[in-house]
Amino acid sequence: WARDLYEMATGFIADGDRATARDWYKKALELRADDRVTLTSLESLYEEMGDATALLDVVERRVEVANGDGERKELLYKQAKLTRTVHDTREAISVYERILDLSLDGPALEALEELYASEGRFHDLVALYERQIGEGHGDKADLAVKLAAVAEKNLGDVPRAFEQLEKALALDPQHGGAIATLERLL
Repeated sequence: WARDLYEMATGFIADGDRATARDWYKKALELRADDRVTLTSLESLYEEMGDATALLDVVERRVEVANGDGERKELLYKQAKLTRTVHDTREAISVYERILDLSLDGPALEALEELYASEGRFHDLVALYERQIGEGHGDKADLAVKLAAVAEKNLGDVPRAFEQLEKALALDPQHGGAIATLERLL
């Protein structure tokens, strides 16, 4: 039945009747919620229609039935972007965190760094830097300087800032950022 409903929807697409096609795709998914072909077709339709909220719902469903981590990560990035489009920062953070559960991925790290800072989630930002340092992702000295800046400016933890600057300078005695921050603090 689900395949028949899908075929009917496809026929309506060919006739240019997107609203009716959408309804038939949705009916097909009621019968078989994990049908990848129908989900992908409905996703394309919502993209054409510019319906970000409905598109987000379909992408979330596709994440759940993704084949492997590669496809899941790609869909999670799309979900995060759409979530930001509909101005749900908390959910976007959650999606980017799911990406990091798969792997420390540069664009997800950058997005989380920005979102944590803009939302005032400085303890989470510190934890993000610590995780990167611990897993050897990125320049440890640069990350220690970033961590020091957050500790000092946002958390009021000057001793921790000095500790991180000390670590940065132990890794790179000529680190410009660490030296400048240390001079400013002294």
